[in-house]
Amino acid sequence: MLIRARFLKNPQKDLIKDPIIWIKEGKIQEIAFKEKLSSQAKADPKQIDFPGILYPGLINAHAHLELSHLQALTYPGSFCRWIEKILVAKSKFPSSQKVFEKGFALSLKGGTTTIGEHFSLDSPPEAWLHSPLRARIFGEVLGLKQELANLLYQVALSLKPVFKQNPKIFFTPSPHSVHALEAETLFKILKEENNLLSLHLAESQAEDQYFKEKTGEMADFIELRGSALKRQASSAIQELKQRWRGNLLVVHGNYLDQEDFDLIQSHGNVIVHCPLSHAYFAHQAFPLKETQKRKIPVALGTDSLSSASSLSMLEVMRSMKTNFAFLSLEEIFTMATLHGAKGLDLSGQVGEVICGGYADLIALKTEESLNQKTALEKLFKAKQVDWVMVNGEIQNHYLNQDEL
Repeated sequence: MLIRARFLKNPQKDLIKDPIIWIKEGKIQEIAFKEKLSSQAKADPKQIDFPGILYPGLINAHAHLELSHLQALTYPGSFCRWIEKILVAKSKFPSSQKVFEKGFALSLKGGTTTIGEHFSLDSPPEAWLHSPLRARIFGEVLGLKQELANLLYQVALSLKPVFKQNPKIFFTPSPHSVHALEAETLFKILKEENNLLSLHLAESQAEDQYFKEKTGEMADFIELRGSALKRQASSAIQELKQRWRGNLLVVHGNYLDQEDFDLIQSHGNVIVHCPLSHAYFAHQAFPLKETQKRKIPVALGTDSLSSASSLSMLEVMRSMKTNFAFLSLEEIFTMATLHGAKGLDLSGQVGEVICGGYADLIALKTEESLNQKTALEKLFKAKQVDWVMVNGEIQNHYLNQDEL
């Protein structure tokens, strides 16, 4: 397939005018101008002329699409009471194929083509077998008692061959967090699963108090569930210090101390910030300037609709500009593309339109004459994308769906 467009905007690159992209077997083979196309590309019978600007698909580095039916839950004023509220809602209204389809459609409309999904093991895996999205799916292993935790780990392992049926998906069991998983199973997963893991870390003030003071609402919440488990370290990250490694994705990172930052910086980890859910929970200010000072990459995520107002990465990028006015649009665009790719261990494959990378593209129609600045301004103002492709397949029918 040949795609002609008026412009192409990659992160940290100059705007390209009149690009032609040749796609074969889901990957980008050539990016050129008419006179420089190979004869093989010119002979491709399928050709598309798009009257607008192409961008790489955006990367939502942290989401829970299984909660897409639990929108607009009122925050009860306490993080642990919110967890209880979610558990009750999930038991009454379990996830389904329809719920995931809603999440897929909202994600694509908002520019996402690749997602880092935290997946509850009681959700239907079949929902992902025909997903239009590229995904890193992390099967959440929880449990404060060893018997339950180990059982859930075995369930997660049994799902690996199921998810392999969709070549756009890579599935791995992963601890949900440190505080929600008993230590033996936690360290067993860290030892046995060498692939990327994604953990909720330093997310809330309740978690911070639990580790630092060994008391508070989370300590009470855990004890009520039959565990008097006491943590020795001063933070979740310090609890993992002996097995810390570079391919651990730090989800949230709202309450990091200097020792945590030292460990993250020295191992090259990526932190995922979810500005919409951050506002919902009224967490303390996200330490963005400290990450910049230490050159720690920050990726962006939506989190779930139970704690965020939108699954649109366009909305997430706008929120970042509102919250951190000193950031340039280019910096935020980079967070939503290159940093997300790095965080999900997909650098060179997604997050930029390059030869050899996957053909994951979004586009906006325009007759304007754009420049470097206005190309990004147009993206940041868009309510939804006009065109989307994942793995070389156009998925525009999702853009026209009403919310399910």
